[in-house]
Amino acid sequence: MSMGVYGHGKGLPNQPENGEGHPSEAVLREMGRNTERLFREIQCRFHLEKDVEESNYPQIAAAEIIAVAAGRKPLYHELLLAEEAVLIADILRFILPETVTVACRDGHLIAYRVEQIRRILDSPYFYRPGGESDEKAIWRAVNSGAIGELLGYGLRNINDPNSVLVLIVEGEKVLAGFYAPKIDPIPFAKARAFDYSFYFQRDLEFIIRQQKTN
Repeated sequence: MSMGVYGHGKGLPNQPENGEGHPSEAVLREMGRNTERLFREIQCRFHLEKDVEESNYPQIAAAEIIAVAAGRKPLYHELLLAEEAVLIADILRFILPETVTVACRDGHLIAYRVEQIRRILDSPYFYRPGGESDEKAIWRAVNSGAIGELLGYGLRNINDPNSVLVLIVEGEKVLAGFYAPKIDPIPFAKARAFDYSFYFQRDLEFIIRQQKTN
């Protein structure tokens, strides 16, 4: 097992420049606060308030969604109750800039910037076997569950044997987890840790765990 720390402050390589349709840090943080409030209010209509608070998902969702708005994370995705997803999507469109597309189908809530996600959709033939449009290609990937690359994890499927588990943690609390390529998971771990550190405004750790083999 290996562990690393990545601060929320500065220095993540290849960050989009402000002025190219990317909001400033102050604007991103305000979007995040509004997004967190939205998730908390809507989810408390469908789930016990205690469960929403304990899961801390509104804060996690806000961190991931503003990473999309900033141009760092290609896609945000979560499977919610169908009505819950519709209500969140309707209001989220007013919170986020027009450069971010928000959509939902059958409880699947997604948010993405076309120019960011297209870089992945256009690279391998996997996403457009029949010449699908951006929208159709995205939903095809979502419905098949092959969205790891689109989520910024570097690995298409979670059952890939050449993978490692990355955990984003704060102390002993696990905030998020995903699978990354076994050959070089650190860039993906750092990038996603930065997303959460930026919004939480404090240093977070990532833990990389080797997958067990039979």
